[in-house]
Amino acid sequence: MTNKQVGDAGYDDVADSAENEFSARDMGKLSMALLNKYPEVLETTSITRLSFQKGTDDEIKMENWNWMLPGLAKAYKELPVDGLKTGTSDAAGANFTGTVKKNGHRIITVVMGASHKSDTDTSRFTQTQHLMSYVFQNFKTVTYKSSQIDGVKSVTSGNAKETTVKTNFKTPLTLWIRDNQVASNATGSIKIKKSLNKDNKLIAPVKKGQTIGTANVSLKGDKLGFVSGKMSASTPVTAATKVEKANIFVRMWRGLISLF
Repeated sequence: MTNKQVGDAGYDDVADSAENEFSARDMGKLSMALLNKYPEVLETTSITRLSFQKGTDDEIKMENWNWMLPGLAKAYKELPVDGLKTGTSDAAGANFTGTVKKNGHRIITVVMGASHKSDTDTSRFTQTQHLMSYVFQNFKTVTYKSSQIDGVKSVTSGNAKETTVKTNFKTPLTLWIRDNQVASNATGSIKIKKSLNKDNKLIAPVKKGQTIGTANVSLKGDKLGFVSGKMSASTPVTAATKVEKANIFVRMWRGLISLF
């Protein structure tokens, strides 16, 4: 949108013709944040038709511009779309950020610059259907435990009774991967919290279930990456068991043998 189009929300020291621009990735990040923080927005975006000032002479009946909603022109029964937002301008063309939840998993798609020959042009929705269908037909979701991924199964401790400490993911880690990729190719590494880190080793004592750091997990052969721009997913890791500090004699002995 141009600086002039946004009215009072624009900048005084910027030309009226200056435009606010952002990428499909930016819109994807914004949409994820919106749905994570305010999921109730879907109660509004899923409304197909609504009457304003109902029962008065000024009653206005409106249909949602998202024509992929159930019962509207571009609805597709295999894709129960419930949001999110259309947008159109001469410079940007017809745009649509769509979202759908299927088989327990939600996806967001972003279409920019679609054809807009008239107000009845459905190109943006046709392209969205292609994108959504492609994801569900060519990708699968895999939920991992830390014990299934090399590099994040455990961390090393320099002063604990047991030098190897097993880990757990604080919350389930689910990745979208292509059907032709091997789920077991997931690999990762753990960055230990600064307060618990000495020489890149975990410092005891640590309680069972205590967050000890962050795991960064990626999939060999993945060239798509994540909306953040990174090539790995991050998730907190906890200690799977209580980590007790070794007695002073054990620590002295370890220090001694490390010299040779």
